[in-house]
Amino acid sequence: MSTKEITAPLPQTAFSFLNKLPRLKTGCPSIDTILSGGLPVCGINEICGESAVGKTQLCFQLCCNAQLPLECGGLNGYACYISTEGPPHTGRLQEIASYVANSQPFEVEWNLCDNILLSTAGTSAELLQIIREKLPVLLQIKEVKLIIIDSLTSLIRHEFDQASTIARTNLLSETLSEQHQICVVCVNQVTSIFDEPPDETKFLVRSLVEHYKDTQGQAFGHVYPTIEEFSRTKPSLGMAWAHLVTTRLFLTRTSHNVKIKIRTEIVEEEEGQITDIKKRKRTESTKTTVVEANSSVRRLSIVFSPHLRIASASFIVTTNGIEDYMP
Repeated sequence: MSTKEITAPLPQTAFSFLNKLPRLKTGCPSIDTILSGGLPVCGINEICGESAVGKTQLCFQLCCNAQLPLECGGLNGYACYISTEGPPHTGRLQEIASYVANSQPFEVEWNLCDNILLSTAGTSAELLQIIREKLPVLLQIKEVKLIIIDSLTSLIRHEFDQASTIARTNLLSETLSEQHQICVVCVNQVTSIFDEPPDETKFLVRSLVEHYKDTQGQAFGHVYPTIEEFSRTKPSLGMAWAHLVTTRLFLTRTSHNVKIKIRTEIVEEEEGQITDIKKRKRTESTKTTVVEANSSVRRLSIVFSPHLRIASASFIVTTNGIEDYMP
């Protein structure tokens, strides 16, 4: 090959390269602030945390925001949501989609749920088949800009050849991210810590405390980070997986609680009517009401990322999805 045939790209500054990367906003202003605008479209973004801390809620919100125009923090494309823990809660997805659509400065003329492609994988082999065979075909007919795997842990935690599955999943996910400019998000679970917190946990808390002191005057809705908040659990899959993650986001519960208003449906029986189960559809009416409930304040922490400092932001989970905590 002659030197004239070589078309290597010209060098560019790190600043210009970083600014060219699209970012997907979460829809929670304080979280988007510490993420410098949102999740980057490069490498693998990991969201980890204990059960019911808000991981899937955040993923649903990302699926909706991915469809928004670039100038509104979206990626102007479809979202593909791969569930490994059974069919996703489409009712909750519709609830969040409705709020996201109604909160935009323009009229959203399409149903956000229509542009979220759902798939399920019961084994790691099925997951790899989806990534290797089905997604490339899908990318030829749909402008997919977000791929979420929720969760990787449930499939490979008990596998004998865990490292091999992790490596193959990572290779395929990174290829999709780089070749098609797709934001890839993998959900990870946690394991319990029974001994003294490891050094990396102590370092994380010290760094979060520094960020708390630096930004105490800003509207982050901060709750002071403590070692107890992070000493109970750590991300699963060990170092084999951690080395492949580009950005790790750790969701935890704080010791603070707040009252939130939630919408709920109440089924009322019409007075004097038969309440036989076979005739229930004719004798019941449903109305929506708003009630108050206690909810724990959560924290999203940036554990590591090549372009972000270690930082955290507090949030709450409401009927609308992930929202800022404003004390």
